[in-house]
Amino acid sequence: MEKYFALDTGSGIHIKAQGQEWGQDVANINWKRVLDQKHIEYIESGSGVAKGNIVVACPFCGSDAWHYMGINLTNGFWGCWRNAKHRGKSPVRLLVALLKVSYGEALSIAGLDESFIDPDGYEAIKNNLFKGQETKEAVVDECLPLVMPAEFQEITHDRVRHSRFLQYLEKRGFPKSHIAELCRVFKLRAAVSGKFKDRIIMPYYMDGELVTWTGRAIAETHLRYMDLSIEDSVIPAKHTLYNYNATRRNSKILLVAEGPFDAVTCDFYSRDYGVRCVGLSTNSMTEDQTYMLEEVAGNFEQVLLVMDNASSLGVVDSFRIKEKLATIKNIGYTGLPRGYKDFGEMPENAIVKFCKEIVNGL
Repeated sequence: MEKYFALDTGSGIHIKAQGQEWGQDVANINWKRVLDQKHIEYIESGSGVAKGNIVVACPFCGSDAWHYMGINLTNGFWGCWRNAKHRGKSPVRLLVALLKVSYGEALSIAGLDESFIDPDGYEAIKNNLFKGQETKEAVVDECLPLVMPAEFQEITHDRVRHSRFLQYLEKRGFPKSHIAELCRVFKLRAAVSGKFKDRIIMPYYMDGELVTWTGRAIAETHLRYMDLSIEDSVIPAKHTLYNYNATRRNSKILLVAEGPFDAVTCDFYSRDYGVRCVGLSTNSMTEDQTYMLEEVAGNFEQVLLVMDNASSLGVVDSFRIKEKLATIKNIGYTGLPRGYKDFGEMPENAIVKFCKEIVNGL
């Protein structure tokens, strides 16, 4: 059965089957040149090499690897004849495994950028990024874990240099009595020096692994959020969901908001009422985020898109995203209460009231 996805090309939604053109043509990657540059041995001809293919040692077969992996030079598909599970269409997934590089490095090597739509889907990529993770068949990629630098400090009330960060969180509507718990739950940090100085660091975790972070400026600036670069991330911000771990346990409703602070504010006060919240990082949605929501939708009775009330554009964006997620049966859209631009403006009592109303409406 062919699987279809809705692609937003900027001029409307277009439905394409998996395996068709994916925004950036993965078939145009010059595999022989890439492998030559990275000194990866391959075989071009012989009894075990199909016409139009090259063969490399399968990176998923562990210590028992040999020249089992064929790469089709016409369409870019690859597969291991020894193990049928070791196959796919994603050049990024194969490069991560072959070269032991990060997601961002694999994109760069393949000549792709962050708008690349992965034809194998999100889960296949994720399963090959974490150090030491094993499948029944093989040990997969050994990408080094991401670690926060020393200048990212825990936010506490007993350090004078953290006072401006505390004041910012209070300005965002969090009472002093809640801030310590807020920072603990979401592992918020204060960047006291370095590139991210004077920003609250909001880390992105997936199944306990730190994959990237963004920094929210605590003072006026033209760049409110600064993301860790694609090259330095295990998985870039726009290829995952902020507060992803909130999706891993069953609950009543999953809210999908725009920014990380929207997700923090809502999830902190809504979790006791059967409502969890994740953030997209912008008002658009990547295909990786689409895959992720498809994967976790079954953990909730309903998935609701909640975009900012800043303008009518928020409503338009919500329905465009909803159209992309049409394969999710329990997807829906809900607006915020009148008078609030986003969750970041809502006090605790307003969020609790909002959550109780949508839960009672199930």
